[in-house]
Amino acid sequence: MLRKPLPLEPVDVVVFQNAPAGPKGVLVSGARAPGFEARLDEAYGVLAGAGLTVGSWRAASATTGRTNELIAFAVGAPPVWADPCGWTPWRNVVKVECAPPTPVDLTVWIVFDPDGNQQARVEAAIEATALIWEREATGLAIGDVEIVPAPAAGTAAAQALQSASGFDCTAAMVGTLRTHAGKRSDRINVYSVHMVNGDLGGGVACIHDAAYTAGNAEQSDVAALQSVGDMLVLGQRAAPHLLAHELGHLFSLRHIDGVFLGEEWDPRYVFDSENVMFSSSADRKYLTEGQTFRIHFDARSALNHVFHHRPPEQTSRNYPQIMPGSVDARNCPVIHKRIAPDGAMASQLGSAD
Repeated sequence: MLRKPLPLEPVDVVVFQNAPAGPKGVLVSGARAPGFEARLDEAYGVLAGAGLTVGSWRAASATTGRTNELIAFAVGAPPVWADPCGWTPWRNVVKVECAPPTPVDLTVWIVFDPDGNQQARVEAAIEATALIWEREATGLAIGDVEIVPAPAAGTAAAQALQSASGFDCTAAMVGTLRTHAGKRSDRINVYSVHMVNGDLGGGVACIHDAAYTAGNAEQSDVAALQSVGDMLVLGQRAAPHLLAHELGHLFSLRHIDGVFLGEEWDPRYVFDSENVMFSSSADRKYLTEGQTFRIHFDARSALNHVFHHRPPEQTSRNYPQIMPGSVDARNCPVIHKRIAPDGAMASQLGSAD
C-alpha cells in the first residue's frame, strides 16, 4: 500500500551578507536531535557562494550548559559571532553581516641598523604578515604603517639605545626603548633591535597576560610587563614570518607545540611546524579557526584592550589555549579547530572535536 512519506528535517541556512567572494565557513552550537547537543565545534564550510547549509538545528536545553550560537568566517572579513542565533524547530535562516577587515596600525622603530637595510627587512615582514592574514581568513589587515629610522649616530638617544640592542624584555629594557626610541599610543609598537635574548633572529612580544608573563623566563619582570600588551621586539635577522608570530602573541595566542588532545601529547595529531604559533619554525603559514576566534574575542587580545574593536560584552573572557577537557571551554571552539585544511593538517567539517 502507499504510505505517506515521513517529513524531512528542515535544512538550516547561513546567509553571508556583504562578504567578499571566496571560502566561507561556520562553527555551530545547539541541538541537532534529542540527545545530541554540540558546543562551538560543529563545522561546515563552502568554497563559494553567499549561502551555506548547516543541517537541521534547534535550541539546546539550558540545563546542558550548551549555548545556541554561530561563528561565521569569510575571507576578507572578521568573524561574526551570532549569540544567540535563535534556533527553532523549523527552517532557520541566519543572516550574518560581514564587515571590512580589522586594521592593525603599526609603528616600527628602527633601533639598530648597521647596514642600512633594516627598513627593507621590516617591510618584507609586514608584507609576509599581510599575506598570511589574508590567506588564512583572519579578518585582519595591515593598517597605517609608520617606520621611524634609527637615531643618528653619536646622539644621546643613539648612545642610550646601545644598551637595548640586545633586548631581553625586562622592565629596564622596555623603559629604554620607549624613552629613547619612542612609543605611539593606540597602535602596535615594533622595535627592530640587534638581538633578542642573544639571538639575531629572535623575537619577543610583551603581552597583556600576567599569568603567562609570570611563567615565561623571557619576561621575568612581571609587574612592569603584564600591562604592556602593545609592543614587540624583533632581532636584526628575524625571518619575515616571525612578525606574524609575535603579533599572534599580542592577540592572545600561545605556542602550540605539543597541545594536549585526548590522552596524547604528540603535536603531530593537532599542529605541525607550519602553524604561525609554532615556537621555532622555518616556514610559518597557517592559523586555525580556533586561533582566529581567540584573536578577535579573547579579552587579552590587543585588538580588544588596545584597539577596542569589539563591544565589551563580546570580549569579557580569557579563552583557554590548551583543550579539550575544560568545562570553561564549552562555549568556544577548541584551539585546533579547522574548517579548511592547513597543509598536512586535515579539516574537521561536521566534527565536534
